Amino acid sequence: MHEQATGRFRSLSDTQSTAKMTVLARATMQIIVVVAMGGDLAGATQQQKTPACRGETLTDKIIELRNYTLLPGKRDTLIELFEREFVETQEAVGARIVGTFRDIDRPDHFVWIRSFKDLDGRARALTAFYNGPAWHAHSKAANTTMLDTDNVHMLHSVGPLLCLPAERSAPDPTDELQTLLAIDIYVLSGHTEEELRAQAIRDPAIIGMFATEHSPNNFPALPVHTNSVFVTIRRFDAKQQVIPRSQGLPEPEQTLRLRPTLRSLLR
Repeated sequence: MHEQATGRFRSLSDTQSTAKMTVLARATMQIIVVVAMGGDLAGATQQQKTPACRGETLTDKIIELRNYTLLPGKRDTLIELFEREFVETQEAVGARIVGTFRDIDRPDHFVWIRSFKDLDGRARALTAFYNGPAWHAHSKAANTTMLDTDNVHMLHSVGPLLCLPAERSAPDPTDELQTLLAIDIYVLSGHTEEELRAQAIRDPAIIGMFATEHSPNNFPALPVHTNSVFVTIRRFDAKQQVIPRSQGLPEPEQTLRLRPTLRSLLR
């Protein structure tokens, strides 16, 4: 009777054993794939632990990291003008204002991130905005706050996609931001992008990784750096005073400790 039953049905123990073998086979295949791609199991495990985005992932192909040096005491003036006049007007023509920040170590620096669907979209959006009514009406007021606007890296994503809120919040002066962002910039000298990425993927604080986009600057009125860099964005609690170095990565060329402004999507 037992032999007849096993000919048609699996016992509970057989089913459990098969399930365990299936899980083991999948895990083995994952290790093989990771190693074949030049990674390691620790890195793959870290990737698996990345939480699902509850808002909107940033899929734009072109990212600008812009770091402006301003005249002393003019940062709040520019931020108020920027958030009032230059956010929706840029997004209306195809740009995305990903984040706007105060550099907490440099009181005269304003850092912001802008993205575009692709390189052609960048040219169209910048042409439309800088020839449009918002910039014509407010460019003089903006420019009177600035000393240097050429510290710009044009990048593309090489790691986890940034997770952004589905909607931008209205400015609320009572809003107490709970996060501090650290942007680490590594110059590619002595290390390859792949080597840095393999180490960066282990750091759970990293929410975005980027590398230099070497396509020609198709809006030359706005210069960009031509050197090769690897950039990470990490998120910490706003109360954290000391930002640790990413374990396994070399000393960055520069670390920007940034506090998001009231209307920043990235926070």
